[in-house]
Amino acid sequence: MNILKKTALTLSASLVLASLATAQQSRFPASAGTGDLPRAGSHEITFSGSGESDRDFDNGSLSLEGSWGWYTSDRLLFSVRQALSNLGDSRSWSGATLAAADYHFLDGPLRPFAGVNLGLRYGGNDVGDDFAMGGQVGLKYYLQGNAFVFGRADYSYTFDKVDDVNDAWDHGRWGYAFGVGLNY
Repeated sequence: MNILKKTALTLSASLVLASLATAQQSRFPASAGTGDLPRAGSHEITFSGSGESDRDFDNGSLSLEGSWGWYTSDRLLFSVRQALSNLGDSRSWSGATLAAADYHFLDGPLRPFAGVNLGLRYGGNDVGDDFAMGGQVGLKYYLQGNAFVFGRADYSYTFDKVDDVNDAWDHGRWGYAFGVGLNY
């Protein structure tokens, strides 16, 4: 399967998940804070525990992650994420700096989103430096006003050069994050 078909499949799955979340929206009461949802020009900051595992969920790591973002419209968020991981001992570490674009689907307290990310993964002696890209889906729940909790899952793959992208899909990694955020 070529990279375009795989990317289309990932984005299609993201839209299906977002549609399911939209159908469930009527189960949640309107929040008093929905008037405080982000608008064009708003900023967002998040802190989370995150992790990743290989495609078969055999090997993985845990990380701390932070992000800063800017809404270009009421639904489209561009952000920069920084993650740092310890791979088991004090000398083995890795990091990732990713740019992401996420589209938010609803205006209520429950806001599913889908998007893409692109950046660099790097590390100490045990981790090489590679470009990374992938797709992601997530869900934010606004607790009150501008504060929310969120969960996100992504599938990303690394590559050294553009020629490696097609083969890299088969060696991708699952990522996940759970955390808190604030819009301002």
